[in-house]
Amino acid sequence: MNNPSAEAILKSAANGNAAAYEWLQAWYCLCHLLDDLVDRDTELPISANVVSASMVDFIRVISFNPFYQMNKPQLFGLVVQAFNGWVDSEEGAQPKDVLKGLWHEVVYHTAYITGGWGALRGVSAHRSYDYEKGGG
Repeated sequence: MNNPSAEAILKSAANGNAAAYEWLQAWYCLCHLLDDLVDRDTELPISANVVSASMVDFIRVISFNPFYQMNKPQLFGLVVQAFNGWVDSEEGAQPKDVLKGLWHEVVYHTAYITGGWGALRGVSAHRSYDYEKGGG
């Protein structure tokens, strides 16, 4: 991850839980990788090696990470809805920028799991959306 602002938000959402932070890092990296592949808006070409490494890491985390394993009944549905919203945004549904940002809800719910309502409110204070070029 090469985004200090996002890293700080993910650490805050994990509330000191190393396994939760590992889960959030894998989720963040996968979401951004997939979006960059579809939008083709990254300046650097994304190699098969980078895609494969990211996919293997995400599969490893959802298979073995104790935080995800313990909370998958809560998290999996949010992951499905985040991907559904992202597909809708890519296929022209409006408001596009809000739909693209549904992956954030997985981060916010992780904050709720690790630290309750106060942690959720603290992390969601950083709510923003990945606006398209020229948007919001």
